[in-house]
Amino acid sequence: CHSTMACFWLIAYQGIPSGGYIEAGMIPQNNGEDNYISRVMYSLTFFAWVGVVLFNVITGLIVDSFTALRHGSEERADILKEECFVCGLKEQTYDELVDQGASFAKHRMTEHDWWSYVLYLAYLRDKEPTLMDGLESYVLGRLKVSDFDWVPRGTCHSIEQLSLP
Repeated sequence: CHSTMACFWLIAYQGIPSGGYIEAGMIPQNNGEDNYISRVMYSLTFFAWVGVVLFNVITGLIVDSFTALRHGSEERADILKEECFVCGLKEQTYDELVDQGASFAKHRMTEHDWWSYVLYLAYLRDKEPTLMDGLESYVLGRLKVSDFDWVPRGTCHSIEQLSLP
């Protein structure tokens, strides 16, 4: 080694792959030599930094990442449980507006079943354009320009039926 840093990087290069034990890349010494104590201290310090501290830092980062992912997943699940995916109405708002026996679960399963929307889009994608009616042509045209104004927002058929005279 021509410098202290060069020796450190060489030993780190040889010691990390061997599990943090730098003795694999060093000349063996016995306890009768002058620099034996400093060698032991260097080896223990290297092991403490590489084997313990860096391992714990990396483990902490991994645990933090998975915790954040789980938290985000739980948030999305709560939103999907309490809101209609299609129109965005919250369960409480729907129940306040529609109080004549309609349930939010029924609303999501019949009026705004998002699988129906997916199947409708697949149907439009596969249908011959010359055989489409006006509504299908309009929706397909809106989809081509990524405009989703045709999807109901904040309303549904049962709410609109209540507002009719």
